[in-house]
Amino acid sequence: MKDAIAAFERGELDLARTLAQRHLQASPGAQTFHLMGLIECRSGRMASAAEWLGRALAEDPGDHSVRVMLARALVDLGRHGDALEVAERPSGLSPAELALWHVRAEAADKLQAFEASAEAWRVLAKCRPDDWRAWANLGIATSALSRWDEAATALKRAVTLNPAELPLRRALATALARSGRFHESADELGLWVEASPDDVATRLMFARLLADLGRGEESDRQLDRAARAAGCDRFEEKVDVLLTLARIPGQQNVDAGMVRELAQLLERTNRGTALAALLAAVEKVGVARATVGYPAAAAAFRDERLEEARDILLANPDSPDPTRWHRLMSRIADALGDPAAAFAEAEAMHRSRSDLQDWLGRGRLHLERVRTLAAAMTVEWAAGVATVPEDGRRDPAFLVGFPRSGTTLLDTFLMGHPEVHV
Repeated sequence: MKDAIAAFERGELDLARTLAQRHLQASPGAQTFHLMGLIECRSGRMASAAEWLGRALAEDPGDHSVRVMLARALVDLGRHGDALEVAERPSGLSPAELALWHVRAEAADKLQAFEASAEAWRVLAKCRPDDWRAWANLGIATSALSRWDEAATALKRAVTLNPAELPLRRALATALARSGRFHESADELGLWVEASPDDVATRLMFARLLADLGRGEESDRQLDRAARAAGCDRFEEKVDVLLTLARIPGQQNVDAGMVRELAQLLERTNRGTALAALLAAVEKVGVARATVGYPAAAAAFRDERLEEARDILLANPDSPDPTRWHRLMSRIADALGDPAAAFAEAEAMHRSRSDLQDWLGRGRLHLERVRTLAAAMTVEWAAGVATVPEDGRRDPAFLVGFPRSGTTLLDTFLMGHPEVHV
C-alpha cells in the first residue's frame, strides 16, 4: 500500500493502480477504496472514481475528505443533486468541513437551489472575510432570493475587496436599486459607466436612470458625453444627432435596441418633439414604432392617436416597467370611454409594484396622520387662527386634495392675494 501511495504521489498512475488493486485482493478497505478513487479522478475516469469513493465513504461515513472528493466527482459528472446530498451540512469549521461547504455551495448553484447556496456561501464568507468570490456568490444567491438588502451588503463587500471586477459593480447597483437605495445605485453604476467611457448605450442608459432620479443636470452631462462618444459635438434635439446616437457603432445602420434606449430617455425627460422626430426618422429606415414599445405608445397617446397607442402597448406586453405600462393603458382606456377597463388597468398598476405591501403600510400611516390633524381642528384652535374681515362666511376654509393634484399651486396663488391669509 505504501508503494501504491508513493507511485500516486509521483504521478505514476498506472503503477499506483496496479499496486492498489494487488492490495485490494489481500486487504480491501476504506483506505484502498479512497486511493483507487483518487487515482481514477487523476486519470479523468470520473464515473469509476465516484464508484470507488462511494465505497470508501460507505466504509467510513465520518471521513470528510472522502465526502468532499466524492461530491466533487459527482459535480464533474453533472450529478448535482447527488453531490448536494453527499455534501451534507457539516457541523464544524475544520479545513475539510469548509471544503465540504464549498462543494455544497457549488452543487447548489448548479441546481439553482439558492437557499442552500446562500447558506453555504454565507458560512464561507464569514470564515474567509477576505475572499471576494465568496461574498460575490453570496450576493448572487441572495439576489436570486430577492433578499436585496443582504445582497447589497455582500456585493458591496466583494466590490471593496476587488474593485477591478466591473460586473460586480453592476450587480451591486441592481441590488441597491431593488432595495430602494436608488441614489446609491446610481453612484455605483456611475463608477461602472466610467470604466467604459466610449460606450454610447451605457451612457444613454445611465442618463435615463439619472433623469428618473431627478438628477437632470447630471443626466444632461451624460447625454452630451454619449453624443461625443458617437461622434457629435454635443447632444441636440436634431434628427441627425438622434440618428447618430441610434446607429450601431462604426456603421450607418440603426440599431433597434439603441433606438429603444434613446426613445425611453427622450420620453422620460419630456422631450416630446425630439421623440416624435426620432420615431419618424427610424420608421423610414425600417424600425417600426411597435418595436420601440412604451415610448412610441406614449408619443401616440400624446398626439391623441389612442387606438395606435393601445395597439403598440398590446404588442409589447412584457414591459420591464409594468407599473408605467398599466398606467398608460389605464389612461388610454379612460380616453376611449371604457371606465371599467381603465379601473382594471389602474388596479393592475398597483398590483405590479414589487413593494406594494410597503406602500399600503405607508398609506395607512398617512390616513392616521390625517385623522390626527382632523382631531386637532377644534373650536378653540379655530379661535386662534387669523381670519379675514367678517363677510358672512365661516372661517377658516380648508383646501383639501391628493398629492400632485395642484393644491400647492393654488396655495401659491392664494398667498399672493392681498385679502387672503393662508
